Amino acid sequence: MPAIRNGKTGGINQYLKGGKSYKTTHTLNKNKDNEVTFALWIVCKYLKGKRGKFGIEYLAYVVYKVKISLDYIYQDYRGRFGIEASYKRN
Repeated sequence: MPAIRNGKTGGINQYLKGGKSYKTTHTLNKNKDNEVTFALWIVCKYLKGKRGKFGIEYLAYVVYKVKISLDYIYQDYRGRFGIEASYKRN
């Protein structure tokens, strides 16, 4: 599922850099007793003038027990999002 990016710095945004896709972990915590660590996959897509934009688009996904490659996660979620969006219109 996609990771939500709030604010301009910190949180998930601290991982949105570089020019290669990669995997890491991230920990959310309210206090010492309430914290959760999860796998975070960062996918870099080069826009190449699509939609009149250039540069790198960063996509962040929270994953759990996934057995697909880092390159495939974007394509997989893109298809799922299209299905979900079609149900919302009806």
